[in-house]
Amino acid sequence: MLDLDMDYSRDFIIIDSELGEFINSGIEMFYEESFRKTFPYLTSLFSTKYNYLYVNQLLECIKAKEIVPRIKQHLELGRKVIIFHSYNHSTVEHPFHFDPMKLLSNDTMYLLGKLNREIALFEKLYPEYYNLDLNHLDNTREAILKHFPNAKEFNGTVTKKNRTQYLKDFNSDYGNTNILLVQEKAGKEGLSAHDKTGNFQRVLIQLGLPTQPTTSIQIEGRTYRQGVMSNSPYEYITLQTSFERIAFGTKIAERSRTVENLAMGNLARDLETSFKEGYLNAHYEKP
Repeated sequence: MLDLDMDYSRDFIIIDSELGEFINSGIEMFYEESFRKTFPYLTSLFSTKYNYLYVNQLLECIKAKEIVPRIKQHLELGRKVIIFHSYNHSTVEHPFHFDPMKLLSNDTMYLLGKLNREIALFEKLYPEYYNLDLNHLDNTREAILKHFPNAKEFNGTVTKKNRTQYLKDFNSDYGNTNILLVQEKAGKEGLSAHDKTGNFQRVLIQLGLPTQPTTSIQIEGRTYRQGVMSNSPYEYITLQTSFERIAFGTKIAERSRTVENLAMGNLARDLETSFKEGYLNAHYEKP
C-alpha cells in the first residue's frame, strides 16, 4: 500500500459512438420476444458468437476509434498519455454475419439446415445490419497509430531492447514521445512510467473493461508510484451500451468474488464496489 504526497482519481468516461449505438440496437433485437419467435435457433446460439472475448474485442476497437479527440485534449493540457489495451490483434468479425459452422458443435450439427434458413431470413429482413460497413473499424493499435504516428508501443511484438528504449523516450522531458500504447499483459508489471520531474503529468487511459481488481491495481501502479511528482488521473473508457453493461457486470462479479478475494480480501471487494459505482456514474466531463 502506497502512502504518497500526490493523489489519484479514477473516472469512467463516456465516449459517444454512432457505430456502437447502431450495433447495440441490433444486439438488443435478439432479446425481444417477437424476434426470438422468428429466429429460435439463431437466438439460442447467439451467445456462442457474442461471448466475453468477442464483445470485449469489439468494444475495444470502437473505443480506440472514438478516443482520439480526448487524447488530443490531454496532450493540449501538457500531459503524457499511457493507453492500455487488452489485445494486440483485435480485428473482429462482423457482428451480424453468422457462420453456422462456428455456431454449431458436433452435437448440434443436425440443426444446420434450419439455422441456415434463419440466417438467410435475417439477411433478407435486416439488410441494414447485415450490410453494415466496418471497413473503417481498425484494430486498437492501428486506430491509435493512424492518428498518433509518434506513439510508442509496448507489447509482445516489440523486442525487449526496443521496449526499454521506448519507455526511456516516453519518460524523457526532452523527447517527442508523449503517448505510450501498452498491451495489458506486457505492461501491467515492471513498467515505471510515472512523472518523476513534475513537468509532464501522466494520464492513464484503459480501453478494456476493468473486471479484475488485481490487474487494475497493477496497471494503475504504472503511473502512481514512489517518487511521483504530480497527481495521477485514471480514465476507464465506456460506451454505456447494453452489451457492454452485460459483459462488465457479469465478468466483474464472476472474477472479483473468487481468486481476487483470496488474494486481496476486503480490498478486492472495495475495488469491485468502486468500479461498479464508477461505471454507473460515468460522465462526459472534459479532461
